[in-house]
Amino acid sequence: MLCSEFLGTLISFIHSLPSLKSMNDFDSLVELLKQQDYSTYDLEALFTTLLEFDFTKADLQQYIPEVKDPHNYARNILCLEPIEVVVLAWPARSSSAIHFHQGFWGVVAVAEGRLDNVTFTHQDGVVTESNMECGLAGALIKESDGVIHLLKNPTDELAITVHFYYPPLADFDGMEIYDLSTETIGVLNDTAESASWSEPRTSFKEIKKKAFKYEALEKRKDAPSHRIHPLIPKPGADEITELLTSYYREQAANYDHYDTNHESRRLYTSRINRLIADDLSKTQMANYLAIACGTGRRAMEIRALSGMHFNLFGVDISSEMGAIAKKRGISTQSSTWLNAEVEERSMDAVSFLYAFGHISSAAERAVSLTKISKCLQVGGRLYLDVFNVIDRFEWGPRAVGVYEQLDLQRMGYEKGDVFYRKTGGKSIAYLHYFAENEITELLNESGFKIISLTHVGYTKHPGEILSQPDEGSIFIIAEKAE
Repeated sequence: MLCSEFLGTLISFIHSLPSLKSMNDFDSLVELLKQQDYSTYDLEALFTTLLEFDFTKADLQQYIPEVKDPHNYARNILCLEPIEVVVLAWPARSSSAIHFHQGFWGVVAVAEGRLDNVTFTHQDGVVTESNMECGLAGALIKESDGVIHLLKNPTDELAITVHFYYPPLADFDGMEIYDLSTETIGVLNDTAESASWSEPRTSFKEIKKKAFKYEALEKRKDAPSHRIHPLIPKPGADEITELLTSYYREQAANYDHYDTNHESRRLYTSRINRLIADDLSKTQMANYLAIACGTGRRAMEIRALSGMHFNLFGVDISSEMGAIAKKRGISTQSSTWLNAEVEERSMDAVSFLYAFGHISSAAERAVSLTKISKCLQVGGRLYLDVFNVIDRFEWGPRAVGVYEQLDLQRMGYEKGDVFYRKTGGKSIAYLHYFAENEITELLNESGFKIISLTHVGYTKHPGEILSQPDEGSIFIIAEKAE
């Protein structure tokens, strides 16, 4: 492994080369890589070096290979000693085969377009998809020695990537590629020009029929309802809002059905609704604002449970869900919370349920809470639930693991960030998992006094009040301080 002293020297050396970042001189980057001592230089060092270069601004035009097959990528090898540097052009909807990295490692830089990296496990004769990350322009994707994966361009636009491998691959001789549909493994020879099944039969040393059993993740009995799907680098706030709008548009028509028929969700939301209603019944209420009100079903239920007759207002980014809420009699704005128009001190209570974690950054969360404080009367209530980053039954610990494994901090992530997709769905959503001290400090700094903090079971023991800090989501009742 690269020692810390060498890494520090390397970083200092890179910072002394302004051409890498200010001029985006790709040739200088290649020359820098040629000069490294590969007896000590490793994957982490390569990743650190490449972070200093903006591939989206690099002049790669002269290196982009001609695409001759609209169904397969094209390669242009620029360097093979001591490290391989190769520029690839990916036509629309093209992909590599699933292939096995044996004895080499590297990094893929996305210069234009999008490239997804899908990894697999092959254990006890069974192949299963394990992870997927989406590389947007500017992404760096690590390829560890021993990984089984495929790269694909899922869009209708050309994608351009630059690949760096060590040791360099003079050819594809001995590389294994997988075909999931026929459960076949092919072993390429030195005449193959790509890790692809589009290669002629003469490019294979061997083809092994029925070499494994493929288990599609979505067809397994234990298939998760949602899957982690990192986007790198992390998109900006506007892009995340667009993703969430699309995600909830996709679910609007069936959201209530899923919410009420998914037992853990139903029991969890019912408990939160009851806790809010019980607290509201002790107050004098006229106006209640539900941020991220969705279809309005929960706000209506909370009011009914409280036995009170206060006015209901809603804000939601999904116009489709907002339309359903309006039909239920809730005065609803289709907007992000920060763009919503709400008079100062006009509300007696505000809820932000199941969605505060959709806000894309710590800075924006602080601004959002400040705006909530302004629209509340002094002493007004805030009801907030967030997913717990250490909940051992939920995604929090895994999200942190992915964050560390993929070095996502250096791709713009905060610890606890996760992008995900409903199994079988197309749209990707964003959520932030919170540490308890993180959310409490944020509320205190935004002018709120915490009245109660409760752990409520979600995946396990749904709807139960739990005593362990590593179980359940965090539900908070807070009051606007003077």
